[in-house]
Amino acid sequence: MSNAEVVENWAYGNEGFTRSLRTDGNSLYSYNLRIGITGPDSEKIVFDFSSTGGNFMSSTTSTHVGLARRHADTIHRGDSPIAEAMSK
Repeated sequence: MSNAEVVENWAYGNEGFTRSLRTDGNSLYSYNLRIGITGPDSEKIVFDFSSTGGNFMSSTTSTHVGLARRHADTIHRGDSPIAEAMSK
């Protein structure tokens, strides 16, 4: 499975994984950092931990965030209080 397929699975509420990216259909994780969640109305929320989104983690995580942004209904900066609270 490719990283793009993992993100698509998350977008449709299905499980999927690679070595560094995984989803249970509800949350999306880059390594062990939650970079996406599914809200109460099935909206997809992404936490931007890329170099331009605040709180940069790694190049790989930035790539994962970039894939997830394509399916996001809402994007929060990685250094926002909500991202801090929800990324754990």
